[in-house]
Amino acid sequence: MLNERAEALLAAVNALCERDAYRLLDEEELLAQSRVSADRGELSAALSLLQEGRYIDVCYAEDGVYCLRVLPAGRAYAAQSLTDGLGAARRARRSALMCFLGGLCGALLGALAAFGAMLLAR
Repeated sequence: MLNERAEALLAAVNALCERDAYRLLDEEELLAQSRVSADRGELSAALSLLQEGRYIDVCYAEDGVYCLRVLPAGRAYAAQSLTDGLGAARRARRSALMCFLGGLCGALLGALAAFGAMLLAR
């Protein structure tokens, strides 16, 4: 399991790299695409984590320039995390809808019970 910074960086590398080709990327480009605030050390640590997990392959890294490509495991992880995010949003919407419908049914039953009590009291 990757941390939030590594996931954002993997998504950025996926967006910037074409298929299985190596690509030269500088750290400003990576940080801008990933929208993560990090310094050079944190970026290289996240890239090392991705490389150790065999999500990316780093050919070289010198002076803030990286030559890297995304491995199939990295593409699969990014696709899975995207579908997990969509599933969580879908579950949240469904849960909110069920709460609303439950409240609506409870209000209807309460109104019917009050109406019935009023009719019996006459």
